[in-house]
Amino acid sequence: MVFIKKKHIFLFLLFISSCAKTNYLITQGKGQWDLLHSARPNSEILGDPTVDQKLKDKIHLIEKYKQYFYQQFNEKSGGIYSKTNILKSEAVTHLVIASPYNKIEAIEEWFPFMGSFPYLGFFSEEDALKWAQKREQEGNWVYVRKVYAYSTLGHFEDPILSSFFYYDDVELAELIFHELFHTLFFAKNEVDLNESLANYFAEEMRSDYFKNDPQINKKRNEEEIASEAIMQIIVDVGQKWNQELAERGVKTKQESEEVQKRVVSTLLKPQIKAVCEKYKISECRYLELEWNNALMASMMTYERVSDAIGKKRDELNLSLPQFLSYIKDQYKEYRRSGSGMSFELFLLGENK
Repeated sequence: MVFIKKKHIFLFLLFISSCAKTNYLITQGKGQWDLLHSARPNSEILGDPTVDQKLKDKIHLIEKYKQYFYQQFNEKSGGIYSKTNILKSEAVTHLVIASPYNKIEAIEEWFPFMGSFPYLGFFSEEDALKWAQKREQEGNWVYVRKVYAYSTLGHFEDPILSSFFYYDDVELAELIFHELFHTLFFAKNEVDLNESLANYFAEEMRSDYFKNDPQINKKRNEEEIASEAIMQIIVDVGQKWNQELAERGVKTKQESEEVQKRVVSTLLKPQIKAVCEKYKISECRYLELEWNNALMASMMTYERVSDAIGKKRDELNLSLPQFLSYIKDQYKEYRRSGSGMSFELFLLGENK
């Protein structure tokens, strides 16, 4: 199974002038409050005879992953993941990404203090679908997906969520390492870079954690090779798709859909199918997706700097903890410099 990299939604109660965004933040703030305050201490759940043992085993695993993560970076772990919230739904939030009909580009939502994000997240599926419908009525393409992970970036002591248990043990390790990375580093207004860094560190730590079980790493590495091959196809086809939209001067959503159908049927799906067959992937999820501008934008948003991160670390010849320290130092220097460039460019330079 190709492991689709996780994208995460960060919701905060912030002061903002827009009435629509104020209502959004109040609603999501209440959802966040409920999420944090309805969680039970792990010790209480682990001692509860009515709780399924499989769920308890997952909690024990997450506690082990957490301990390992913070030990590697010589950081205090704090109270994060010391409680668990058994959700009433499969997913914790629902993500909505919108894109114009004439280009593949996520429409950004701006929030004071936190900057811009290429999505909106909703605790209520109904609210997510209403927002998606609104964006569609404005002439945009939209993509709605379930989200199984959630982080407040260290602002609060996040609980374990039962939605985490959607993943197998190896995927769960990578998820936890990814989420915990956000508690150690987060660059304002750099969604692509933040997610790519978390993905990179999580993959490296997963590989190290399971180093004594080569079969697990072999299987996971093969999945990553297949996933990376598919992501490269998506990026390449996405660029051609975008170019065709521009060259044709698409002026209506109907014209956009004509381009979409042709590109997906003749370029995207045949190439993805070939990769899935090559790596003997029985459940090729990418073929089941309903592709449009918004879905393509969501796939292209987070993956484009991952290779550059690995190249930068190789160039510096640093251990993972040393590399994190380097990134933190570079971010401090970047903030002091007042540079007009993005931190992504400041950090990765010519490797990008």
